[in-house]
Amino acid sequence: MSKLKVILFVLLSVAVLTTCKKEHDRPQWDVGVLGPLVKGSLGINNLINDTLLKVNPDSTLTLVYNKNLYSLNIDSLFRIPDTTIVTPFHLFPHTFAPGSSFPGLPSQTNLAVSKVQLRYAIVKSGKAHIQATNKLHTRVYFTYNIPKATLNGIPFVAHASVDSATSIGPTVLDTLYDLSRYDLDLTGLSGNAVNSIEYSVQAYTDSFGPPVTVAFDTFLVIQNSFVGMVPYYAKGYLGQTTLKVGPDSTALALFKTIKSGTLDLQAATMKLSLEYDIGMDARLNISNIQSVNSNTNTSVDLIAPSLINNTININRASASGTNTSPSYIPTFYSWLINNSNSNFKSLLNNLPDYLSFALSLQTNPLGNVSGDNDFAFADHLVNANIDVEIPLNFSSNHLTLSDTTGFSLGSDSVLNNLGAGTLTFNVDNGFPFALSISLVAIDSQNHFVDMLLSSATVASPPLDTSFKVINKLHSQFIIPVDDARIEKLRNAKRMIVTASFTTAASPQHVKIYSDYSLDFKLIADIIYHVR
Repeated sequence: MSKLKVILFVLLSVAVLTTCKKEHDRPQWDVGVLGPLVKGSLGINNLINDTLLKVNPDSTLTLVYNKNLYSLNIDSLFRIPDTTIVTPFHLFPHTFAPGSSFPGLPSQTNLAVSKVQLRYAIVKSGKAHIQATNKLHTRVYFTYNIPKATLNGIPFVAHASVDSATSIGPTVLDTLYDLSRYDLDLTGLSGNAVNSIEYSVQAYTDSFGPPVTVAFDTFLVIQNSFVGMVPYYAKGYLGQTTLKVGPDSTALALFKTIKSGTLDLQAATMKLSLEYDIGMDARLNISNIQSVNSNTNTSVDLIAPSLINNTININRASASGTNTSPSYIPTFYSWLINNSNSNFKSLLNNLPDYLSFALSLQTNPLGNVSGDNDFAFADHLVNANIDVEIPLNFSSNHLTLSDTTGFSLGSDSVLNNLGAGTLTFNVDNGFPFALSISLVAIDSQNHFVDMLLSSATVASPPLDTSFKVINKLHSQFIIPVDDARIEKLRNAKRMIVTASFTTAASPQHVKIYSDYSLDFKLIADIIYHVR
């Protein structure tokens, strides 16, 4: 039960017990209700997610933000297309005795993998889709063998049978085999090929079936399709190509509630970190990083000569582990961008909600120097991350933030009996800047309902010579409530809260401390009609 309902219940109970007279069958009263509806305190952790804040030894705060800028997908290097192998059996007119065999010679097929020359792979996911079509009027058994596809050292062998053909036509068997976790030797029959799978097929008729005669025709077809093959690990020559990325963008949540105004940070730093997990050399070129403010349609390019348009040689990761249980040791790179070597502070003063970037990665710039010993793990390729640190020491001018929250004055039964009165909003400001607050009520369809506060000023508290808050300053706002306003608020479902602030010492920078807070209380002083 809300505080308003509790207060109403107590006051109404007292009124009924003390003033009711027998001669009134339907008594009516107007009861004055005075009481707090909302009470709370907002610290800096309520304004900014506390996982982004670091408290310094002097109790000042630093905003810490981490974001993945880019991750390479294995499809950018290569992909294994679905591949179908068809093995037909056909003879001149012939009669087969029960148990007749049709041996197949070892063969190989090329997976047609583009860009790279794979000699070995471990399958993350994929299937062997085997179909057998039998035109003989007897059951046929077959064995499909892929000797260089092994699971725990055991080669892949599929044993199956397909029913006798009928008077209507041939019979078809359709089966799927999971190849996840299989090791694939892709060197083919000779052991020197690439992207090649060795296989063999053998078949024989039912030993207890009838003799069957065939004309010159294909009487049995066994087809295998490798579908959805995605490697967990691949080894070979990963090719020489240039991968171009972008222009692309990533959302930046640092300033997502800020709608307008200006911000001047005293300092800011960004560390761009690169983890490179691929076993091949590369060259990286970042051609552009740009902050984008979609609210104002403004953008600022990063100027950092040590990073932007500067070709960076990337050394391959090191192989470790065994061939069937491979591992790697990544190489790491990082670049520190700050006020002294870039205009990064200007990027953040733009209040971006997106970072745009463009880069290129040239693989194996010197060719196949590893002798087919490049390697890649599908889930561990290239990761670029940014770590931003912003000391909360800034000046601002009419910096405007906006957010939307749920709102309801009460149920219909309460609203029906509410009369004239006021809502009083008390604020004790402990932050070193003045605030201008607006409150707009909207309905469930985001349509305007009522303006409760328009540009109400919460004054800045007194500051000492270092611009630190001495004590909180109290402000009070009276919001009239009459029958017409209550009628409007029936439809209100949300409240848009817009705050604009200018630091008290602007353009002097002020620090934000961990004990700063904004205390508030909303008090109702209204009439409740008892019918």
